Amino acid sequence: MEIERKKLLRLKIQNKYPNAILSPFSYKEFEKINDSKFTEYKQTIDLKILESKKFPILFLIFSFIFLSKLIYDKEEIINDNYIISFFYLINFGIILSSLYSIFFKKKKIFLEVMENSFIINEKREIKWTDVLVTGKLEIGGKFTTNYLILGLETFEILKIDMNGAKISINDFIKIIHLNQEK
Repeated sequence: MEIERKKLLRLKIQNKYPNAILSPFSYKEFEKINDSKFTEYKQTIDLKILESKKFPILFLIFSFIFLSKLIYDKEEIINDNYIISFFYLINFGIILSSLYSIFFKKKKIFLEVMENSFIINEKREIKWTDVLVTGKLEIGGKFTTNYLILGLETFEILKIDMNGAKISINDFIKIIHLNQEK
């Protein structure tokens, strides 16, 4: 019965994310993960993984680079051009917002591992036994975006954005497999 459910889920995922030549999707299913920092179930007990702060840090770096250009510009150009002055004001706001996000904003939990289930983004709880298919989806374009694909027992396909997480897709899948085997 479970094997048939897995086959139907795989077919549903293949139809939703085809691996055609001109397709922007690249889907790969994982039944076993070998390259993970997690090797046994005990390592995952009560694990909490926070969201990454890489995007506010990148905004901060680019804003400082843009702002440093102000040092090399002549004051006459900046004082005479209100558009450039406006962009510098916006840049200063981005710097303040990034600093707030990095140092003062409440840290969100991306993944919380419990004994019988896990919680994603502090919102959705999923039981270990409900996950039948695990895979990785890469969507190409100007920038590659990585997603974790979970095929659930209810024939629901979850697409979880992994770009803002402090955990790799392989590690997440390994956590699922270790907790299913216990």
